[in-house]
Amino acid sequence: MKSLYKYIICACTALTATSCDFLDVVPDNVATEEHVFADRYTAEKYLATCYWGMPKSAGWNENPGILGALEMVFNTTYSSINGMKFGLGQDSPTSALINYWSSGGDGVRSLYAGIRECNTFMAGIGGVQDLQEYEKNRMIAEVKLIKAYMHFYLLSYYGPICPLRESPEVNESTQGVRVYREKVDDCFQYIIDLMDEVIDSKALPLILTNPTTELGRFTLPV
Repeated sequence: MKSLYKYIICACTALTATSCDFLDVVPDNVATEEHVFADRYTAEKYLATCYWGMPKSAGWNENPGILGALEMVFNTTYSSINGMKFGLGQDSPTSALINYWSSGGDGVRSLYAGIRECNTFMAGIGGVQDLQEYEKNRMIAEVKLIKAYMHFYLLSYYGPICPLRESPEVNESTQGVRVYREKVDDCFQYIIDLMDEVIDSKALPLILTNPTTELGRFTLPV
């Protein structure tokens, strides 16, 4: 009987150890920051993600002034469009139709999410091995301009905002992740400082040398 108990205990121990090893295995094709900055190709894709996060000021759902002013209207078939809802008076403080602060609306994405992506890019781009230094500097300059534009857009919508100079670590304390609104003058100064850094770096080209693959990227005149 004692031998039987020993066998049962050994079997349970083996199964437990095996299950722990199984659960510790990271699934394939899981994206991590290391994968994002593994090479030029993935870094350029992430740069495109930063550009994609910029608000579309001419979009029907992104700009409340286009349809919300009722200078152009659709029939009732399109009454579900956020811009039309503005014109129909369906916006409210508790349920904002266009919420760039925290993505509460249906039509837009939080600009703070885009700013965090920019911070992640600037923190990791230095580790890409197959990019020349001038290419990294150019990308950093572009992302700084994207950050400046997103902060300006938030400032124009909400007044005093919480500038997100750096993204907190995942294991940051509760107090560490709390951010606070700053004075309007300080917010503008941060935006200007970002733009000055880009100008002083001289990292942006005057023109796009390869419009086929670079169309839409920032240049110094822009």
